[in-house]
Amino acid sequence: MKRDSKIRKTALILSAAMAFGAVGTSMGTLSTFAASGGPGETGIPEGISEEAYAALSDGSIEWSEIEDIVRYKNPTYGIYTDQVDDSLNDMTSAARYDISEYKDQIDDIDDVINEIKDAQQKLAGAGAEDSEAWKKLEESLNQSIAGRTQLKAALADMGGTLRTLRYSDKNADLSLGPLRDQLISAIESLIISYKTLEINAEMLKEQVSLYETLYESGQAMQKQGLATAQDTASYKNQLEQARTTLSTVESSLARIRDNILIQCGYEPGAEVTIADLPDADRHFLEGRDREADKKTAIEANSTVQASWSVSSYSGDVLKYRDINANAMEGKAASAFDNIAAELEEQVLLTEASDTSLQKAELINRSADLKYSLGMLSKSEYEAQKLQYISARATAEINELNLHQAIENYRFAVRGLMQVQ
Repeated sequence: MKRDSKIRKTALILSAAMAFGAVGTSMGTLSTFAASGGPGETGIPEGISEEAYAALSDGSIEWSEIEDIVRYKNPTYGIYTDQVDDSLNDMTSAARYDISEYKDQIDDIDDVINEIKDAQQKLAGAGAEDSEAWKKLEESLNQSIAGRTQLKAALADMGGTLRTLRYSDKNADLSLGPLRDQLISAIESLIISYKTLEINAEMLKEQVSLYETLYESGQAMQKQGLATAQDTASYKNQLEQARTTLSTVESSLARIRDNILIQCGYEPGAEVTIADLPDADRHFLEGRDREADKKTAIEANSTVQASWSVSSYSGDVLKYRDINANAMEGKAASAFDNIAAELEEQVLLTEASDTSLQKAELINRSADLKYSLGMLSKSEYEAQKLQYISARATAEINELNLHQAIENYRFAVRGLMQVQ
């Protein structure tokens, strides 16, 4: 009974993990998870080298480390893996205990069988094969042999259970795959959101600095009668708006940063660097078999798999299942096509913003030179400076959006996409 209970417990844990992966995790849900573990832990988990594990706690969160961070540092994933490990360990111990018990009982029965046979030999020597004592011994012998046969069968079954448990770690890792992918995707999205806000914050800081300069210059010019009070008030209004927006963005940055830290095994507010992302692969789609990717994505999607789950019925039930499953496959195909189309569009936007940034950089250098020589008015210089700041931010944000579009496609191929 204890062993059956452990088996059911493990099944429930794995089912919960699968359900978590299928449903998905929002940013709000992630923020409610409690941090556990983190830097300073002793011992190296299985499956990772000492050097790689140390890199996960070096005070810098790298894009390339996210999968290992989820496996070894994420508190949510750790809860599930710990529960699975505990249950598997308990089940293995219980199986080994039962095997030992069965062997002891078989040995005891063998002793009884030998004793019965010895007694039968003595009766046979006395010519008492037809006696009541002989019949009782024969009945006991048959019962003992039958009991031994049952125990041997149970021992073989338990040996099979133990062999199965030896492969359970791999099976559990596969079962937790959807949860792992969901957490990786969520953390990647959080980091992309954080870096996007960082770019906006940097742009706003530059705008604040520019408006401060223009406002101070406007005040000086107004005193000399070279600018109107309306011009100065406009600069002041722009400065105040930029400061207010910057404050809002910085507050959002702090919230998302703490969320990222928690999911990476750190305490909120920890002194940790969230590293910049590598350059996005603008050639990601080149050479890919789009139709093969779509087929894989559809087959791996949990919603599609669930639509095919009815298999033990016939007639109208199966007919309805087939209609529903085919419709769900169509929706999955459409969802994948949309993800692929969004990626294609984002590649074009990123390339276009790269070109726009190159032009804006030339204009910006020219504006700095012309303004220093008095060849541009403040309003003209302001317009060209803001155009450059905006172009640079747009290019950087499109680069991040391309990262997100690539990850959306990559995880879609692994079945992680919304099908409605």
